[in-house]
Amino acid sequence: MQQPISENQAAIITLWYLVQHSLSTYYKLTDFFGHARNAITPANIAKWPLLKIHSSHIKRANKLNDAETQKILNLIFQSINTHCDFICTIDDDLYPTMLQPYNDKPPILFGQGNTALLNDPSIAIIGSRKSSKLGEKNSYDFSYYFAEKGYVVISGLAEGIDQAAHYGAVSHQKTIAVMATGIDITYPKHHDNLRRQILKNSGTIITEFLPQTKPLQFNFPRRNRLVSGMSISVVVIEAGLHSGSLGTAKIAAEQGKDVFATPGYIHDPLYEGCHELIREGATLIFHPEQVIEDSH
Repeated sequence: MQQPISENQAAIITLWYLVQHSLSTYYKLTDFFGHARNAITPANIAKWPLLKIHSSHIKRANKLNDAETQKILNLIFQSINTHCDFICTIDDDLYPTMLQPYNDKPPILFGQGNTALLNDPSIAIIGSRKSSKLGEKNSYDFSYYFAEKGYVVISGLAEGIDQAAHYGAVSHQKTIAVMATGIDITYPKHHDNLRRQILKNSGTIITEFLPQTKPLQFNFPRRNRLVSGMSISVVVIEAGLHSGSLGTAKIAAEQGKDVFATPGYIHDPLYEGCHELIREGATLIFHPEQVIEDSH
């Protein structure tokens, strides 16, 4: 069970709800008013239209003190108290320092498990959900090697390459799963056991999304920027041309991360994405030690 939610945290959660996870709107309001607690006072909510805030956010904010809105917020707070071991905001020491430089960092993270991993050196392992047995073996083996060397392995709790990566690091108690849902939801559902194994072995589960947030399509790219953002390097194990991993690799490159990719048989569509990344400048690797040697 996490510590009682402070007034500052409650204000951040409330504003995060009012803007429905909109990063640009959240930071526009906090930059103007100084803090979430100031942005949600009745007098300052009346000023939101001056900042050209979206009408749906303004409408929701104007109903902040209505019984229905308060009921929703109370359920959110109850769910946080029930499901979270910790929450951290950008002002907390717990907050991942690797995310601090980015303008699109989440204002709050909801988590379970081991907070110590949040600021340990981390390597992201990503790849296709529809993976081969060989790809999954490589993901597991690379992850096991990184964890054994003391690196935290970060991935997205998805099927395929992500799943193998988490299992590879779990025995060394060195994995973080970043979710695209609320902390109270596991997606895919059948990864409940994987999630339990991560927590049982001193791993960490985090999300920027409020409780009850479903796995909406546009949440996954947002999750992916955290997977790469928290890592010193990103390793793409196996990915087709249409894999979401290519989007993560692009985000990683924009963040200034080292991007690595494993090659495969040239006629195998499961590796077309990796080969394209290598053509575009990703470093070709065939052993995990090469990632450690080449990471900056």
